[in-house]
Amino acid sequence: MPSRRRSTALALPSLLAILLVACGPAQGGASPTPMPLAGREHAIHETLPPDASPFPDRHSDTLELAGSLAKAEHSFDFFNSDLAFWGDMAVQGSYDGFRLIDISRPTEPRLIADVECRGPQGDVSIWETLVFVSVDRPQTTLGCDSDDAQGADPLFVPDEGGWEGIRIFDVSRPAAPRLVTSVQTDCGSHTHTLLPDTEHGRLLVYVSSYALRVEPQFAPDCTNPHGHISVVEVPLDDPEAAKVVSRPHLFDTPVWELWPGAPEGLEETAGCHDISFYERLQLAAAACMSEGQIWDVSNPIRPRQLAHVDLPDVSFWHSATWSNDGSVVAFGDENLAEAGCTDAPLGSIWFYQLDDPAAPQLAGRFSLDRYQGSEICSAHMFNVIPGIERDLLVAAFYSGGTTVIDFTDPTAPVEVAYFDVGGRAPGDQWAAYWYRGLIYASDHLRGLDVFGLDLPDVAGAEDLQRLNPQLQE
Repeated sequence: MPSRRRSTALALPSLLAILLVACGPAQGGASPTPMPLAGREHAIHETLPPDASPFPDRHSDTLELAGSLAKAEHSFDFFNSDLAFWGDMAVQGSYDGFRLIDISRPTEPRLIADVECRGPQGDVSIWETLVFVSVDRPQTTLGCDSDDAQGADPLFVPDEGGWEGIRIFDVSRPAAPRLVTSVQTDCGSHTHTLLPDTEHGRLLVYVSSYALRVEPQFAPDCTNPHGHISVVEVPLDDPEAAKVVSRPHLFDTPVWELWPGAPEGLEETAGCHDISFYERLQLAAAACMSEGQIWDVSNPIRPRQLAHVDLPDVSFWHSATWSNDGSVVAFGDENLAEAGCTDAPLGSIWFYQLDDPAAPQLAGRFSLDRYQGSEICSAHMFNVIPGIERDLLVAAFYSGGTTVIDFTDPTAPVEVAYFDVGGRAPGDQWAAYWYRGLIYASDHLRGLDVFGLDLPDVAGAEDLQRLNPQLQE
């Protein structure tokens, strides 16, 4: 496979989650008292010295913090990750399991269940009463009594190596989720995307993974060049029978090369980080580390590449989503240099016009320019507000907080709202999504934030009954 170099200083969670070295009984509980909107400190724990100078909240008049749910005590050492929604329930993943959250009163989100089930990085999705959780680090067992195989007593690591892949939970009793099955996939599952195929009585789960570190004693099926995804089929009438049904190869995908000074033991690899479907057009936009791609998914078991997109200004093709009509794709670049939003164009969101899906044309980019000190400030996870005339993108920028970008004219995207949470430990937001008239953000360390957006443009937005953010139905 051809290779292209990506040079940037990299440091933290999402990209290198695979390198960081109990399903306990579900626990319900009352929601903590909502924290004040301004000048609040880190919920539950401090991460800065007590004498550290507090950072003030910064936000536009158009975006207000309306509610919060603090992070659980047991998961302080682990990051919160992605979000998914079904009706009045949110699923929040973490490196230590997931939480089910009642959002029927969104300004007072209430914990339903906190499932401790080790396995970074906890990317999540939901379909009816099934929750799917990604695990991209080899575990000592398939179940929730597992621990990281690397660093575990060798007596507890199976001879055939550790397990990593997709865990499937039954949440028909939300206060008591039950592990249904665990499906092993090559190099685990860094992220996944759910594609419903109810006509055939099944769900398809596209698993994205890569092999930055090859450790045959822990993950014998993870080798380089990796260069493929896994497709897991989940029968709706028998989810326990879920299995891998194809491993589509990513032909001609360039190897993502290591940066100067990368930690010893890492390897150059090829794979995808995130895949976003536009169901009506039977297309997918894939962020594949070294480049962006557009796929034809009319045969979902065997997706076909239509276009390859590359830019030297992108350090890591991380995430993607679509405009409301599917004519524009937004690709996110994850730049983990501690540059505080001063590294533009690195860490930007790039907009491509798709008049012809086989020939995407670069239209414009958005870069956040609010200085964040030495913090990581980069585009991460985002979605588009559905059912309105304009194209408004809700996005998380790590320490840069949550932003709303108008890209109706993709050649000139502009920020129309933002909230940068302050306090002694500033916000560090992994994902921010529009759902049912509000914005929900998953913060690495604090928990769940809920924002109210005051813009006339969002009047009449579609009242979604479910949201898996990488699927535009």
